[in-house]
Amino acid sequence: MELIGGDVSSVELLELCSASSALSIAEPAMDSRAFSTAVEVGIATVVLSTQGLPDIGHGYVGGFLADRNRPVSVHVALIHALRLAELRFPSPDSWAEFAQRIVGARQREHFELKLTVEA
Repeated sequence: MELIGGDVSSVELLELCSASSALSIAEPAMDSRAFSTAVEVGIATVVLSTQGLPDIGHGYVGGFLADRNRPVSVHVALIHALRLAELRFPSPDSWAEFAQRIVGARQREHFELKLTVEA
């Protein structure tokens, strides 16, 4: 576990996320480099917030939300994040690409089946 209170360069942040099992971020801003880097790497991320859902992280399946005023909430989120440490999560953009591949494959199958039936 490493607690970072100062500025971290983008290279150091990428190295930290790549070598970590999970990342916790307290009250991240919309343009959070830490959260963006975590999504890029695909690491499980625990967002500590006191105001409910933060503005960032929509569509990221590797993100967990914890109420920083409730230690049990933080504990449970970290346990779940660490339990999934062996996984790497896809970014929200890759889900759209995956859906397009499935829809495209399904349309091709339907078209090929229709050609077979008509022939």
